[in-house]
Amino acid sequence: MKNSYIIAGTVVLIVILGFIFANKDVEAPIENLEENISSVTFSDGLYELNISSSTLSWSGSYLKGITEEGTVNITSGNLIVSENMVKEGNFLIDMNSIKSIPHKDKLVEHLKSEDFFDVAKFPTADFVLKGIISSNENSSEVKPSIINGDLTVKGITRPISFFATITGDENNLYARASFSINRTDWDIRYNSQTFFGDLGDKIINDIVTIKLDLNAQKMIQ
Repeated sequence: MKNSYIIAGTVVLIVILGFIFANKDVEAPIENLEENISSVTFSDGLYELNISSSTLSWSGSYLKGITEEGTVNITSGNLIVSENMVKEGNFLIDMNSIKSIPHKDKLVEHLKSEDFFDVAKFPTADFVLKGIISSNENSSEVKPSIINGDLTVKGITRPISFFATITGDENNLYARASFSINRTDWDIRYNSQTFFGDLGDKIINDIVTIKLDLNAQKMIQ
């Protein structure tokens, strides 16, 4: 019965999160971090993620085309802004909170098992923001920026890079992103054609799509 269900977006990550999660085709040189993150001016200080208005969604699919999707909760997150640049950030993801939409008990139970995220052993995932490379320098138009960071899932840390649109005002940061990661990079191999043959229509694609909608507010000192 397990085989009728699909992987929840390895998130994860991630988070993630944050401005989390990864497209390995993006070459994002971290040495260029001294660019403004957007055409908006952000005040210096600590920004905390508003978890009630921030979402991390995942979707995965069988090779035959059936798609499963859902969410996972970001339990905390913060960013440090200095000189109108995000210098660093951390985001924590509660893997026990993983859900499917619509809700499927057996799918969620399977995703929490050793076949996938093994949440009994690895209850959280995290994303550490390393830097942002802006596409908005000398432009009034907000364009996607490149996010660089480390995503840890199941105790395995991998560098990821992805595009995110960052907007806001002096005391608020908003970020939206949609990108893909390869679940096998975090040793999630269940029904992966890369590692197992003769699975037929039970093959689950390695690629997982992550969507982020994040909102962070500056903390009052």
